[in-house]
Amino acid sequence: MNILNKIYEYKRIAYPIERPSLKAKLLANDGPHIIGEIKRGSPSKGLFAPDLDIEATVARYEAAAVTGYSVLTDKRFFYGGFEDLHTVSGLTSKPILCKDFIVSPDQIAKAFAGGAKVILLIARMLDASVMEALIGFAHMLNMEVLMEIHDASEFAKIESLAFDILGINNRDLETFETDINHSLKVYDQLQLANKPFPVISESGFKHYEAVLNVTSHGFNGVLIGEGMVKDLIRPKMSVKICGIREREHLEAAFRAGASHVGFVLAESKRKIDTETCRQLCAAVRSDYAPMKSVVVLKDVCASELNALHPMVKPDYIQIHGSYKEDVPLDDAIKCIRAISVGVDQEVKMASDTLLQRADIVLLDAAVPGSGECFNWEGIKHMRQVVQKPLWIAGGLSETNVGMLLSKHSIDGVDVSSGVETQGIKDTQKIKGFVEEVRRIEHDIEIR
Repeated sequence: MNILNKIYEYKRIAYPIERPSLKAKLLANDGPHIIGEIKRGSPSKGLFAPDLDIEATVARYEAAAVTGYSVLTDKRFFYGGFEDLHTVSGLTSKPILCKDFIVSPDQIAKAFAGGAKVILLIARMLDASVMEALIGFAHMLNMEVLMEIHDASEFAKIESLAFDILGINNRDLETFETDINHSLKVYDQLQLANKPFPVISESGFKHYEAVLNVTSHGFNGVLIGEGMVKDLIRPKMSVKICGIREREHLEAAFRAGASHVGFVLAESKRKIDTETCRQLCAAVRSDYAPMKSVVVLKDVCASELNALHPMVKPDYIQIHGSYKEDVPLDDAIKCIRAISVGVDQEVKMASDTLLQRADIVLLDAAVPGSGECFNWEGIKHMRQVVQKPLWIAGGLSETNVGMLLSKHSIDGVDVSSGVETQGIKDTQKIKGFVEEVRRIEHDIEIR
């Protein structure tokens, strides 16, 4: 490598990449959206994570599919620093919020240089004229502004300002008392439903059910600090019932509590035609929310996916076998990359252009749809290699899924033949499979 290439590699790492819009991500109807915070302590709790391993924390957040990051850069009161911001910037391409008590354009410039896409302004702390100037400077740098309020009375002060995201802090920064119901009340008082900007709830989240409660109320997302750092926020296990061909079995999956349903367009005994797939995906959107639809394909190129997606409109496309990026893949497409576990899987993964782009990674048997399990001993290693939500498929059933979940830390399971009788989906087996997953999941949570 010559000196110019060395300089280029150094500069490429040292300076931030252009990050996607946090506002746009929060407005996308594919939540719940969680902004995970890198936080070492607070004035009320003191230094609760003195030895925080940022690299490991980011890897855990990535596996949890956070929408973005918040990094505390205040050193005196929150034990953070701009060095933490720069470290996180080098570990993720997702949008990053520089969380500080911003009072000056100098801080915004420093946040931008550190890799932040978003800054925080606290309405209670700043005059409207100061906030207007700071918003203008941030927008000049193509940064977004999270405007934070605590009480409904503060909204009049900032209503005419061009902020991008509204945050309601459940914690009163004067008393440090926290109540999640507080943001719900403010949301209703201000009638924030259907506003052009996303609204998030901040602080006080200790379990995932609270996240679901807030987002079902209308919030576009949540910002979580201590609860994420201490690994308290764990979403329910994803359960996908794959190979569905009829509305009856779609209904059964929904009633059982499945999170995803799969429709196969690849060559298979469970294959359906494109029009049936389109109708089933439409049914999921209209009648079975928040359950998500997944279209399963094999050996495809990006142009095929780009053509199929707007026609069928699935929530995810699951891709087995080979993938060729003959044209840029549409940003709107959310992907599940299926990896068949075998002797050359890591070689394939190292050269797989879709793997980094994928939202979820699925480990499957060498012959998908065969009803055969693969050797689960390799899951622990794959959990370390794949820093994304990790799902397992291949030979699962009500009788063995408990063994899988009690031994391995994964994010989702995918079943097809294990909920069938003589090749036909069995509503009782679907119900039994989902119930067994939830039972084991509950047992693990209370240990």
